[in-house]
Amino acid sequence: VGRVLGNMAGTYVDLGDLERAGQAYGREIAIWRAVGNEAFVAASLANLAELDLKKKDCVAARRHVTESLRTAERSESRSLQYSNLVNLAEAEECLGHYPAALAAVRQAWKIQQEIAGVETKKGYAGLEVRYEAEKKARQIERLRTDLALERLRLSQARLRNVLTLAGLA
Repeated sequence: VGRVLGNMAGTYVDLGDLERAGQAYGREIAIWRAVGNEAFVAASLANLAELDLKKKDCVAARRHVTESLRTAERSESRSLQYSNLVNLAEAEECLGHYPAALAAVRQAWKIQQEIAGVETKKGYAGLEVRYEAEKKARQIERLRTDLALERLRLSQARLRNVLTLAGLA
């Protein structure tokens, strides 16, 4: 039901009915809280903050994004923390709090670099796994070729032995 409400809210946003979108997000947040899923609560609060920014309600946007950021920090979702900090910077700028907006942008940038580093490490690890798999496959193929050559040598030796025995007979 929470996901359906989130989808409905997104549809209302697309249709331009921001009031109904806000109501749907509110109901969605209540469901995620009742279920105890903090990551989804944080994501829904972030969506509500973005909606507030679209409505130019900077105070509500800052309130929602701050709550979402606290929730995202508890759930340790770095990507959600990043998007919340970007929204917080926008809300602070909207309120004319430029030093706070700059601080949020700097924090967001640090998290973005951290996320990029993790993704790069995952990419390197994936490449390393593929390289090792290909290396093993080449070794197996080489062993199969060596085995086939040994079988040919053995067949050749048997043939020589048979011919030698036939010649002697």
